[in-house]
Amino acid sequence: MDKETNFLMLHNKDVFTCLHAIVYLLQVSKKSLNYKQITALLYLADKLHLIRYGMRTVTGTDYKFSNEGLFNPTLKSILFLDISDDIIVKYIQDSLEIVDLVYSYKEGYCNFEMLSESDKRTLEFISKNFSNQGDIYNYVLGYPEVKKCKSFIDKHTTKIKDIKVKDMFSIIDNKLEATEIDVKLSEEFYLNP
Repeated sequence: MDKETNFLMLHNKDVFTCLHAIVYLLQVSKKSLNYKQITALLYLADKLHLIRYGMRTVTGTDYKFSNEGLFNPTLKSILFLDISDDIIVKYIQDSLEIVDLVYSYKEGYCNFEMLSESDKRTLEFISKNFSNQGDIYNYVLGYPEVKKCKSFIDKHTTKIKDIKVKDMFSIIDNKLEATEIDVKLSEEFYLNP
């Protein structure tokens, strides 16, 4: 990796962390995924990382809900190449294969230096347990914090509603292999470090 790319990584940490999470997820799932699938799987990874470790999400970025549904602005910018820096766009294009808005990873380009071991373990768990689930996007829409945002958007003229990290401490079944006690303890740790 050249000095210019290293400099960009340091000053665009959220973009590169999110990109590395996308590429790692695609690599471990061994399949191509569309935008909504990637959004849903990364949402679950961020949620699980919070519940397991109580301190941060994998991507380090926020989620929002609009009339178009759940989205992560950083993730969306990456996948739709809506980034003004040509060097970052080239890095994205060198890391991802994009065909008809379906994404797969390119072998050997990304070294995942922006991901911790806990990030990788979380992404591996999510890939193993959710990447083959039929409609993963609608499954994620069932989480209470997402439902709450959808309901708010439906009832108001607001176009976009933030999903706060502090509201992501929830489970709807045992698929994340977490209990209500796990959720409460990690939420306390997050809110009172």
